[in-house]
Amino acid sequence: MLTRASDTKLPISTEYIENPVPVDVTLRNILDIWKHTTEFQKLESLLKLVTPRKVTKIVGIASGSMEFGPDDEDCTYRSAMQHSMMITIKESIGKMTDKKIKCYAQDPRYTAVDTWALAEYNCEVLEDPKALLEIDDDCILFSCCPALPLKEITVDFARPAMLIWDRVVDEPNHGRHNPNSTRVQNMIRNEYVCHEFWDLREIGTAPFRSELVAYIRRQAE
Repeated sequence: MLTRASDTKLPISTEYIENPVPVDVTLRNILDIWKHTTEFQKLESLLKLVTPRKVTKIVGIASGSMEFGPDDEDCTYRSAMQHSMMITIKESIGKMTDKKIKCYAQDPRYTAVDTWALAEYNCEVLEDPKALLEIDDDCILFSCCPALPLKEITVDFARPAMLIWDRVVDEPNHGRHNPNSTRVQNMIRNEYVCHEFWDLREIGTAPFRSELVAYIRRQAE
């Protein structure tokens, strides 16, 4: 279990490794790298399939800390890449609609530095479970392999305009913490269209430990 200091919220467990690069520098560099990838271009084109004027916010769940990783520096890199995706989605929808799009992020591992770095891009960190309560039909929900049953929660809460998730497969027990239940499978099968934009089989060392895909709500196409 992760232990934190009461004042700074920094992990004090020796199992967590600190990112040797300042968080704001890490995020800025990874954001620049992400914006120059073909995957970003594919994702941006998919955003045009969503009815952008109905999207009011981006909600990101369990994207990890960019300051401390549980295994190695690669964890903070993956976290920065996931947050870069959230930021660019917010920016792209904002340009399409000429409106200010809200962006919320939630992860129990966030530090004060993570919160500060994300605020620089108008991404607000919310305490658990406030970001979950922001999930509605007018949001884009982003999450990669969260350690909570987010798919099940979403089925009960709303039908977001777009879901950027690890692929839902016909195996109910696939994903111990975030299983593909029958209800989840039915929602995806009947109400969403799957679009691939990142092929792990070709990239190999992609910054996600899952096959991340975009699901667009059918009536939003």
